[in-house]
Amino acid sequence: MKNKLIKILVLIMACLMLFSAVTGCKKTDEEGESTTTAATTSGEEPTPEPASRLLSSFSLVRSLNSSDDVKNLVVELNKTIKELVGSSGGIKIDEASQEGNEIVIGNTMRAASDVLDELAYDEYVYKTSIDENGYVNLVVGGNNDNATIKAINEFTAYLKTLVVEGGDQTEVPDMDTKADVKDLVISDDVAKSMVIIYSKTADTKIQKIANILRNDMLKALGVRPTLVTVPEGGDISQYKNAIILGGVGTEATALKANLKTVNSYTAKVESTDEGTRVYLVGYTTLSTIRAAQYFYSKAVINGDFRIPKYLDANVTTLTQRDPGILLHDGVYYIYASYNGGYGVRTSTDLLNWSAMKQVWQKAIDEPNLEADTQYWAPEGYYHNGKFYIFTTCGVSSYGNTGTSQRGCIILRCDTPDGRFKLISKASADATNVGWITPNTMSAIDGHLWVDEAGKPWLVFVREWTHTSDGYGRMSYAPLSEDLTHLTGEWRDMFKSNDPSWTTYKVTDGPWMYKASNGDLFMIWSNMATSSRGYAVGLAKSSNGKIDGTWTQLDPLYIMDGDNIYNQTNGGHGCIFTGLDGRLYLAIHSINDPDAWTASDAEYPDANNITAITVIPIVEADGTLKLDLVK
Repeated sequence: MKNKLIKILVLIMACLMLFSAVTGCKKTDEEGESTTTAATTSGEEPTPEPASRLLSSFSLVRSLNSSDDVKNLVVELNKTIKELVGSSGGIKIDEASQEGNEIVIGNTMRAASDVLDELAYDEYVYKTSIDENGYVNLVVGGNNDNATIKAINEFTAYLKTLVVEGGDQTEVPDMDTKADVKDLVISDDVAKSMVIIYSKTADTKIQKIANILRNDMLKALGVRPTLVTVPEGGDISQYKNAIILGGVGTEATALKANLKTVNSYTAKVESTDEGTRVYLVGYTTLSTIRAAQYFYSKAVINGDFRIPKYLDANVTTLTQRDPGILLHDGVYYIYASYNGGYGVRTSTDLLNWSAMKQVWQKAIDEPNLEADTQYWAPEGYYHNGKFYIFTTCGVSSYGNTGTSQRGCIILRCDTPDGRFKLISKASADATNVGWITPNTMSAIDGHLWVDEAGKPWLVFVREWTHTSDGYGRMSYAPLSEDLTHLTGEWRDMFKSNDPSWTTYKVTDGPWMYKASNGDLFMIWSNMATSSRGYAVGLAKSSNGKIDGTWTQLDPLYIMDGDNIYNQTNGGHGCIFTGLDGRLYLAIHSINDPDAWTASDAEYPDANNITAITVIPIVEADGTLKLDLVK
């Protein structure tokens, strides 16, 4: 660091002095006297300002949507600055204009977004800029929440070296160097000595997960860990290199005690000179399984024993249904039914999600809309510079029939989390309800597909309640370029009972995917027969286009318990490419691995909470498959 420039302070002082010369502005020294700063004309570099004076001039700025961990660290950083120099500029939250020197924490409304968008996954940065008024802007953050936490901790630690007994130092961290948070790669010797530990009284599904992990680690790494069972709360101190499943041992028991909800889990890595332990602990059996799934997808199937450092966190999976995940400019957006309309949550790592923000509410945004209920399955899209939500809403008593009916609507906004407006123009026979789909059918789960020629299509479900034979259909219709109305007749693609794995009536959750070889797939959901619950079907077009003949393939996801993922049922999914470049399936599944019936799967009770599960998938052998060890 000592070679690193007086640099930033010299830059800061030069800019401040230049600004002072132009504007004649004044600054106040430590004794409270007002002095004018003049720009140097001798060509000499200005004398760096003491760190104590510089630090005391900074305010801290954080996002309104900062996580609790970030909020707490910002408070601690402010205390540290006060302890070091006697004062600080305090804490601001997402203010629009800069009125002094600021340390900007994480991704706020400021220029921090531009800085952080340049980072690779799990990187963090310290970067400085000076605005037109001469104010200094230090960005301290990363491209996900855990990387930002690491940046704050490192930055705080270094600040303590700036002000030392006997006087100030005149250097600050290199604000232009990215820090890459490296994964923990386990050596062969350590991997060969790993054991997998779980309780002797563990659920049979935990035992199954332990065996799956063991066998797949053998395939991937050439080592087969030993399985160890211990009494609940038993001593595991003798095992230095271990994967711990569930609340066994002192550390895992303490981790479990800190979990708050049925969907929360912790995935913690501890690596010391004595050994490496991975704790995969959940509040319930299924949340423990989710911790193991995440570890598996990030470590085992990479082909080496690479444990992500960002695994070290408490996670609460999203308790919502029907995921349609949009990735835009490094941020994941997931829309949901919320408060008489729709809301959105954001994330940068698919683990930690912001609070729900309302983006459309019928009572406020469309008070005259006849559709007044069943705001279902919103999906977000970015298309031609605008953001869209394709979704469902219903009329509680349509046409004085005394029964509800549903249709698809389309909303638009300039930003992904702003206030959306209804843009879909009702079909000729649905003039007052806002549905873009005809009122001769009950239609749900509208999905946008844009083909290779750039032509947009609406893909949707014709519900079984409005078909002649009582079986649902998957259907499509051409959309106008501005996505406001249909430009042609709708057509059916296939029926709910076409595949051999189901005889049920439901067609649910269409999502199109174009493979790298030009094949066109659709995932969709129905109840599987033989008590296998909610499942994700897979269909393929004969010509790679939406108007092809659709053939049903083996399901992409169906509960059979033969791998680490399908320990419970789940469906109504989406496919997206993550920040890490991998392909993912997101589904909603219930938090009861024994709820196998169709009714429990689609309509869980209060004890069977739906939660979002994210699973890596791959293109392979002319189809899509879960990303498993070969």
